[in-house]
Amino acid sequence: VQCLLTHGSETCQHADEILLFALQDCFNSVLKDDIYTNALNRSSLLNKEIYDYLKEIPNIEWEDLKCSGWTIHTLGAALWSLISTDNYEQAVLHVINRGDDSDTCGCVTGALVGAYYGIDSIPDKWQSVIEFGDEIRSNINRTKYA
Repeated sequence: VQCLLTHGSETCQHADEILLFALQDCFNSVLKDDIYTNALNRSSLLNKEIYDYLKEIPNIEWEDLKCSGWTIHTLGAALWSLISTDNYEQAVLHVINRGDDSDTCGCVTGALVGAYYGIDSIPDKWQSVIEFGDEIRSNINRTKYA
């Protein structure tokens, strides 16, 4: 699991596994609610603490959303944003505007909703300022996902 380089705890590994399967679901055009349900079901098999938090995600209001950067909150913020918003920009802005560890939560949210909505959903005004953006975009079509 990719998180082992920097975050070796079992909880981080489980959250990472749940995220990776959610990303795969996004690339495979699974419906949002089913992505969340699949993540919740996987968490129930892997980690009670993650499951207990994720099961509350549909009931959390934006002002109560935790964006602390703790692995469970980061995963929860990304899933919350996926199921609570209608587009890439709205999803990412909702999470980063909560503050706290907005860069970590925004990064994971951006990856998840980017996988769901696709690269064309990222606003041009954001894409135009990404360092190495042209190189990244030129590699998108050559990369196979899932």
